[in-house]
Amino acid sequence: MSQKTERLVNLTIALLETRLPLSFTQIQQKTGYYADQDHDAARRMFERDKDDLRRMGVPVDTQPIPYSEDVGYIVSRKQYELADPLFSSEEMAALALAQQYSTSADVSLAFAKIAARAPDPDRANLAPTLDLRVTDSLYPPDVLAQAIIERVTVSFFYDTPRSEPAVRTVNPYALARRRGRWYLVGYDRDRDGLRAYRLDRISGDVTHVTGKKAFDPPEKLDLIHELLPPPDEHVQISGHISPTFVAQMTARGAVITGEHAEQATDSWLSFTLDNVDMVRDVPWLLEFGDQVKVTSPPQVVAEITQALDLLATNHRGAL
Repeated sequence: MSQKTERLVNLTIALLETRLPLSFTQIQQKTGYYADQDHDAARRMFERDKDDLRRMGVPVDTQPIPYSEDVGYIVSRKQYELADPLFSSEEMAALALAQQYSTSADVSLAFAKIAARAPDPDRANLAPTLDLRVTDSLYPPDVLAQAIIERVTVSFFYDTPRSEPAVRTVNPYALARRRGRWYLVGYDRDRDGLRAYRLDRISGDVTHVTGKKAFDPPEKLDLIHELLPPPDEHVQISGHISPTFVAQMTARGAVITGEHAEQATDSWLSFTLDNVDMVRDVPWLLEFGDQVKVTSPPQVVAEITQALDLLATNHRGAL
């Protein structure tokens, strides 16, 4: 990634993540850019970057800052992100099959946007050069898609970070890919309700419980709603971070303190970050590699540990 591309990506992220318009001085502090030269030259560079973002379709809005003579800058998520898709469960199953058999990265990105809205800007590689790729070890999506098409009730063992694997009996309605993970959405017959299951947590074989046309899928299925994490999966996390990436962490709203990590070999800093999404933000934390150490809460630590174990398993013998 070129220096300018990285600067534009990080500027976009900073303007997306803020709740109030940022002044030019605040943008300098949050991004770390536009500060290594005289003020006029830095301001001209920022104005060029702002114009470039607008030409690329990023809606950078200029607004007055209350009680200040400065103007502020912000990017509205509603204007930036794609609208919710309006596909049926059958259409989503067909798209999932098409994406599964395509080798094009563009097709995967397009399907991700359709299945789960536009990806968050924090999916961009902000600074770490370590490229972590976690490949799901899961039951093939096309096998489940066939059960969806034929309306066959299935059963499987399902694992979560907080419980032992247990049998789930499900009328499968749809497959969707959200933020890099496959999900099966269906009616859990034992729990009498709609549920979403991550395919990488299905262990063993998926078995057919009934014959074809065993159930009628709902006429309307809100996949976006079903794939949203429950409220208790938005948590506060804490840990330690290398000073190199403090700007990226503070851009997300983290509070940084001067406390050093006990195990750190250099002057690492402590941080806390509120409203962390268990689905969206764990992959973002992994992108920092070994430059961030999350210490609480236990469920986030378990998620990161599981992802790293899966990474090690998939790449064993590759080096």
